[in-house]
Amino acid sequence: MDLAKEYPKNLYIGIDISEMFPSEVERPSSATFIKANLLDGLPFENNSFDFVYQRFLGISLTEVQWKVKVIPELVRVLKPGGWIEIMEYDLIWFSLGPKTNVMLTKLKNKLQEYGINVIMSRKISELLKANNVHNVETISKSIPLGDWGGKLGRASLDMTPEEYDDCLEGSAREINEYKSYTMSHRYSMLVRYTLLTTL
Repeated sequence: MDLAKEYPKNLYIGIDISEMFPSEVERPSSATFIKANLLDGLPFENNSFDFVYQRFLGISLTEVQWKVKVIPELVRVLKPGGWIEIMEYDLIWFSLGPKTNVMLTKLKNKLQEYGINVIMSRKISELLKANNVHNVETISKSIPLGDWGGKLGRASLDMTPEEYDDCLEGSAREINEYKSYTMSHRYSMLVRYTLLTTL
């Protein structure tokens, strides 16, 4: 939305698996939104876009989905000479207190049961290179945690509501006391590749 407002002569297409899109009144005329599931394939021809941007799908996808579908599909719709940018974060926090460590360990274990790699963000560069994308620039930054809103879901953490509440309350204090943080990784590159064909 911000880019569409700042550069209104370009065309912007956003996709999401759910239709939680800005209303017609809120969105710039150069922006459109489509309900689509990346895992079913993007509804675009090869080499459709000059710029492809994806972020924060890390713990929604299995490692196999990243390798077999996501990265190849993002590269497929990108024009040769185009630019791709992917931003993800680790589900590894640093400088943890004991209750926060319990919460995070249980969450990581549960995600791994579903084939989700909690540090998948660190493998994106190699996946891009495996899809003929080279000259990958990586920017990694620490993200301080603390005083953040909302509650983590209780779903499937194998904790009683009482254990969850106790850990959550202790964790909220600890992330400030221990100065906890996580890492964010941004990958961007100009795509220059040669299409190889066999006869």
